[in-house]
Amino acid sequence: MLFKSLTDRLIQFAPPENKVALAVSGGGDSVAMFHLALEVLSVERLVVFHVNHGLRDEAADEAQFVEELCAMHNVSFYKRELSHLSKGQKNLQAHGRVSRYEAFREMAEEASVQHVWLAHTKDDVAETFLMRLGKGAGVKGLSAMAENFERHGLSFTRPLLDVSRDELRQYLSSRSCKWCEDPSNEDESFLRIKVRKFLQHSENNILNSQSLVASAHSVARANDALEQWVEQFWKISVSRMKAECTFHMNEFLELPLEIQFRVIDKC
Repeated sequence: MLFKSLTDRLIQFAPPENKVALAVSGGGDSVAMFHLALEVLSVERLVVFHVNHGLRDEAADEAQFVEELCAMHNVSFYKRELSHLSKGQKNLQAHGRVSRYEAFREMAEEASVQHVWLAHTKDDVAETFLMRLGKGAGVKGLSAMAENFERHGLSFTRPLLDVSRDELRQYLSSRSCKWCEDPSNEDESFLRIKVRKFLQHSENNILNSQSLVASAHSVARANDALEQWVEQFWKISVSRMKAECTFHMNEFLELPLEIQFRVIDKC
C-alpha cells in the first residue's frame, strides 16, 4: 500500500470542521495514526487521549513518550491513570475495556470533543476472530470490528481497519519516527499474543490473516441481516410499556431460533 493511500483513508473519516481525539498508547499502530492524522488535519483540530492502566512497569515511560510527542507537535494532551485494576483480577480485559471507555468519556468532556479515533488494524480483526472462534462465539461475536460505533454519547472510528501492522511500521520507519514496543507483545501466556505468533507462522498456509479478515467481514454482513430481521419484528410486533415488552407468542415462535434469541436479548 502506498503511503498516500493511508492519508487518503484518514481524510475520508475526518469529520468536517470538528476536532478529533486520537487514542494513543505509544505503540506503533497508534503512533502511526498520530503522524498520519497530522498530515491530514490541522494541529488545532487534534487532541490526544492516553490511558495508563497501571498494570505494567513500562506504562509510565509510555505515557511520558506520548506526552513529549504531543508537545513536540503542539497537540493538546489528555491522560487518565487507572488505579483500580490488578493483574490477578477476574475478567481483567473486560474491566479494563469498560474503564478505558469511561476514561475516554471524561477526557472528551474535558476537551470538548465528540469524535475519537482508535488505531485497530486488520491484524486485530484477524486475531479477534480466531480468539472468539476458539471460544465458540456465534455470529455476533465473530463479526468484524465496526469502523464506526457510538458509546457514552461519543462517536468512535477505526480508520485503519484495512491496514496491516507491518504497513504502519513501514510508514513510521520511512519517516524515522520512534514508537514504544510493549514487552508483553512477546509473552505467549496472553492468548492474543499466542494467536498472533500462530498467524505469523501461518501466512503461507490456508489459515492466514487475510482469509480470517475476509471471513470476519462476511460474518458481519450476515449479522447485519439478522439484526435487520430483529428490528423488523420489533417494530411491527413488540409493544413496550414502562418496563415490559409484549408480543404475540404465535408470531414469535414462527421466527428462526437465532432471531428468537436476539429478540429476547433485546427485551
